[in-house]
Amino acid sequence: MNAIARHIRISGFLAPLAALVYLLLAPAAAQAQAILISPANGATVYSQDTTTFSWNAVGGATGYFLWVGTAPGSANVLKLGCATCTATSYTRNGFTPPPVPQTLYVRIYTCTSSNCAYPGTATYSDSSFTLTTGPLATLTTPANGSNVAAGTSVSFTWGAVSGAVKYYLYVGTTAGASDIVNS
Repeated sequence: MNAIARHIRISGFLAPLAALVYLLLAPAAAQAQAILISPANGATVYSQDTTTFSWNAVGGATGYFLWVGTAPGSANVLKLGCATCTATSYTRNGFTPPPVPQTLYVRIYTCTSSNCAYPGTATYSDSSFTLTTGPLATLTTPANGSNVAAGTSVSFTWGAVSGAVKYYLYVGTTAGASDIVNS
């Protein structure tokens, strides 16, 4: 909003009313708000990876709320923070993904002592990223469906994934379980 300086003189019994109208119509000073640094707006995040959400610190902030959801302003994936939490990052170890690829929306509320009775009254910034399943290692041995006799030593091998820095191996008695091997 562009402000134009106007000088008006009101005297008499209407002067107090004019001052009140001026105060009500004067634009409020913009309050600083935290901006998401990571993941960058528009980035692609792999659902199985550790993701660190980080944002800039705001002078005078008393706390932050981090909301992540499947629609702008929603928190159906992640909702954390408090009016007195001053940390500027949160690390999440993977997502139980909604259908992927999926756009997830991030809202960071910046609280000050005067505006944070509830996050809805705090200033906020919005960002988004795409959640998808990244490249996965493919198990080569033992072959899928193989039978291994109890007490037999088994070697597990898989194809390398470019850029991977760590692999996890889970072996279980049902799909997705890790009751036999969890490494």
